Amino acid sequence: MRRTVVALCFALMLAGAVTLAQDSRNPEAGKGWLGVLLGDVRPADDDDNPGVRVRRVLEDGPAMKAGFRAGDIIKEVGGTPVNSTSDLIRVISAMDSGAWITTKIDRRGKSREIRARLDGRPEQTSGMKYREGYVGIQSIDLPEALRKHFGAPDRTGVMVSLVDDGSPGHVSGLELGDLVFEVDGQPVRSSGHLQELLGSGGVGNKLEIRVMRSGLEIVVEPEVADVPDAFREQADRMLQDMRQRRSTGRRGRNSGD
Repeated sequence: MRRTVVALCFALMLAGAVTLAQDSRNPEAGKGWLGVLLGDVRPADDDDNPGVRVRRVLEDGPAMKAGFRAGDIIKEVGGTPVNSTSDLIRVISAMDSGAWITTKIDRRGKSREIRARLDGRPEQTSGMKYREGYVGIQSIDLPEALRKHFGAPDRTGVMVSLVDDGSPGHVSGLELGDLVFEVDGQPVRSSGHLQELLGSGGVGNKLEIRVMRSGLEIVVEPEVADVPDAFREQADRMLQDMRQRRSTGRRGRNSGD
């Protein structure tokens, strides 16, 4: 039952990831392509090079092969500062497929360099999937009165309802009944929001998760892992079933009109 619940949640996340990948089509297949989903960074007042955030990394794409992680902030490409998604896309697409680039990134407060070999942007991205992180916990939403009772800040906090044996969450010390209210400084608003934060945490990163347990605030730091094959296979089957039911439903409605 536990594996089915976790796999269903992953299937829903996977469906969203595939949709995002389909939206990134570009017929310029010969241009440089890194294989990431990007987001702008809100600059600090004293920072003239805030960079560009890597929100997701495509499975088996150039960025994943080079070692990029979700959450990395790309500061420079080949010595050229980049401070918006349009900056980075312009620099990368000006290069040819197969070109090598050296990037300067910020990973959780530490500066490093990553070299990557660009690929050509696929004409069709249907079926591509973003790499999802796995911590191995599930949660339930609570009424605001219960959140306050357990000591969470206003309008934040979800209760851990499942911890998978041997998962990063289990190893780090997360327990049933913990009230998770913050992940890496982000207030947790709902169980769906928690899964989004964990899935985009970046495989290989340690997340700082703040929980309330028996009236005490506790910090645990699980290391985000790849989704286990068993969950992935089950999620793929569920995703195929969901698509088949949608297709059957559409045909049924059309034939009845």
